[in-house]
Amino acid sequence: ETSVGVANAYDIAAASPRIREFGGAGGYDMSRDLGVEMFVGFDQFVYGKGEVELAALALGLEPHTAPFTANTTGSVGDPDRAFREAEAARKCGFRVGGGLHPNVVEPQTRGFTPTQEEVDEAHQVLEQYRQLEVSGETWAETDGNIIDRYEAARARKLLDWSELSVPPATRKRRRHSPVSKRRRHKNVDVDSQVQLDGPGHQRQVRGGSVASRR
Repeated sequence: ETSVGVANAYDIAAASPRIREFGGAGGYDMSRDLGVEMFVGFDQFVYGKGEVELAALALGLEPHTAPFTANTTGSVGDPDRAFREAEAARKCGFRVGGGLHPNVVEPQTRGFTPTQEEVDEAHQVLEQYRQLEVSGETWAETDGNIIDRYEAARARKLLDWSELSVPPATRKRRRHSPVSKRRRHKNVDVDSQVQLDGPGHQRQVRGGSVASRR
C-alpha cells in the first residue's frame, strides 16, 4: 500500500507461485503515502487499484479488490456498506472480501452470493447454448442478449460460485431436487472449450463467513 509497491505490482505478484490472490493500493497506509484524505466520497485510489488489478489478472491471479463504495465516516463495521460493497464486487466478477469487524461477515456473505434471478438466468443461458451447439451455430441473439461460448462460460462460473456460496445443507437440498438434476444433465461443459479464468481459486461459505479454498 505504497506508491513504490504499486509501481512494482507485477513483480511482487509474480514473486512466488504460492500467491493465489493479489490486491492493494488502497487503505490508510496508501493515503498516508500519497498524502491524501482517507475517508472521502470519491475514489482517490482508483489509478493504483487499477494497476494492481491488471497485474493480478495478467498473472491469472484472483484480484483482491472491490468497486468504490463511499465511506466518509471511517466506520469499519457498517453492515449496510459491507453489503453494498460485496454486491457490487460480485457483479463485477470479483470473489474476495474481507474486513476489520465481525459485523461485516454476514452482509458480505449475502452480497457475494448470487441472487436466485441470476442463477435462473445462468441456467437459461446454458440451456440456450446447448441448443445452439445442436444447431451447429456459434452464437445467437435471444431477447436482446448474445448467447455464445463466452457467455456460457460466464454462466457456468456463476453457477459454480453460487454452489460454493450457500450453506452445505442448502447445497445438498439443491443437488437432490428434481429441477437441479434436470438442469445439471442439460448443462454443457464449456470449461473445456474456453478458459476465461486463471488458476483454480475458489471461495466458499463456512459457518457464515467467506473463506479461501486452495
